[in-house]
Amino acid sequence: MGFLTEMHFHTAESSVCAQVPVSEALPFYKEYGYKTIVITDHMARWYVENRSTEHFLLGYRSALEAAEKYDINILLGMELNIDSMPNDYLLYGMTEELVLSNPDLPSLTESEVKEFADKNGLLVIQAHPFRSWCYPGEAKNLHGVEVYNGNTDWYSPEQSEKALRFAEENNLIKTAGTDFHKFYHTPGTGLVFPEEIKDSGTLISFLKDGNYDFAKSSTFDKNE
Repeated sequence: MGFLTEMHFHTAESSVCAQVPVSEALPFYKEYGYKTIVITDHMARWYVENRSTEHFLLGYRSALEAAEKYDINILLGMELNIDSMPNDYLLYGMTEELVLSNPDLPSLTESEVKEFADKNGLLVIQAHPFRSWCYPGEAKNLHGVEVYNGNTDWYSPEQSEKALRFAEENNLIKTAGTDFHKFYHTPGTGLVFPEEIKDSGTLISFLKDGNYDFAKSSTFDKNE
């Protein structure tokens, strides 16, 4: 028995493309047996120009308030899109202080994102590197790759196979997540850890050690 963790989750409060408020998503996730959710709302140039870092934190803070009722741990992450590339990067280990004190993260280059992460004890995991508009970043600028993305709008077995091969060839951390935006993005994808993940430090330690298993939703069964 392990502890199921969602590694890629968007809130309607902070991600304009997401449709499910956390108050509705958390009971849904409880039914699927999740013990931890990492909130990875979008941060991109549009967000910097039209919203605020305080607004970015709304989804995370709302999830913290609602989570006690469902006995689910909530961690803060980010899905960062940078100006110079079409790719998305999942940042694990984020804090409110880092978000508020770095309001223009999209201006960083890929290598600068890695430097920022290393300086602050974060992990940079490239999300869905073989989605149609994306391409794999330089391995030296990454700690890992999302090899299984359960978003039913975009999933394909070929993307997962390529991502897995890229990660293994470059000795990168491998992750999985639902990429939840809507109710029909059925939960079930994520990572299963031998201990309950209650904080980002523990999460990062397990990811670096490779001490976890993959959980894949029915999305994969239907397409493989």
